[in-house]
Amino acid sequence: MLNFSKISEKRVLIIDDMEGMRSQLRMSLSSSGFSKLHVVGSIREALDRLATGRYDLILCDYLLGEGTDGQQFLEYLRTNDLISRNTLFIMITAEQSYGKVVAASECEPDDYLLKPFTAAQFNLRLEKLMERQEYLIEIDRASDKKNWAKVVAECDALLARKDKYYFDLAKIKGSALMKAGNPGQAAEFYRSILAVRPLGWAKLGLARALSILGEKSEAESLARKLIEEMPQFMATYDFLGKVVADSGDRNGALDILQKAREIAPGTMSRIRELTSLAVSTGQPEIAEKVMRETLQRHKYSPVKQAGDYVILSRALVDQGRAEEALGVVKEAKKSFRDDQSNVLLATTES
Repeated sequence: MLNFSKISEKRVLIIDDMEGMRSQLRMSLSSSGFSKLHVVGSIREALDRLATGRYDLILCDYLLGEGTDGQQFLEYLRTNDLISRNTLFIMITAEQSYGKVVAASECEPDDYLLKPFTAAQFNLRLEKLMERQEYLIEIDRASDKKNWAKVVAECDALLARKDKYYFDLAKIKGSALMKAGNPGQAAEFYRSILAVRPLGWAKLGLARALSILGEKSEAESLARKLIEEMPQFMATYDFLGKVVADSGDRNGALDILQKAREIAPGTMSRIRELTSLAVSTGQPEIAEKVMRETLQRHKYSPVKQAGDYVILSRALVDQGRAEEALGVVKEAKKSFRDDQSNVLLATTES
């Protein structure tokens, strides 16, 4: 059963572009004892709310009607540290194929619910998630402060229990070792996990650690094998693309990221890397096509940056279309008014 004394203090953010669903979720949560509820209908409103303080639970619709879906929004929040590691993020979707979407992402929500669902189903999921949230609270607090040594120590203490959260803790510990600048320890730890179970995240973690340790060939080999085994584990393409690009084979890196894009549209970071590689390898038409499609899809989304328009303008210049490139920069100036963007766009324009 849900602990009503605890949930009454939980801050909840509901993000859905459909008013009916927002009302339904609000009523369901209110009846379960939640009282600190905020409801918004767009990503921009959500970001405004998130700027006011920490939330314990976020319910987000997958298809938000702004070009950017809930999965891309979650990746944006995590990448930019806009929410606490202890914040529960639940995706709400009617898309039966969403399970495949989340399986292909390294940045997973804590859970997802397929519409329609009952209050009983929702409460059962939430009860399990809140139990895990409480279990990991000290680790998450240390992660928010980027105190990786404490994260590792807390994980070690809990790993000794060998309970149902063992592999969750192992994934967190491996990542913390890498962020703490201990790739040698991380590699050894990932190998110990793989000796127990051949998990994709552990294989990729080992490849990343080996790459930092200078064992580029083995790291690349592991990544290529992982793509064969798990072709929809998209983070592997990003890692392999970087390894190949760093080796000097920028065309090869571009091919890898293009294959990834055939599987899934990709995060903005992957799109930026792909289009930058296309420009640098003398294939501006690829950069133009991909970035135009991406900017159109994210037309009303806050995840785009002034630099995205700079990449597009450079692709146009390289094709001898300077006037169009100038038009792209002028269009970007209407959307980006902060000092950093203004300097970047002014430099590009000149």
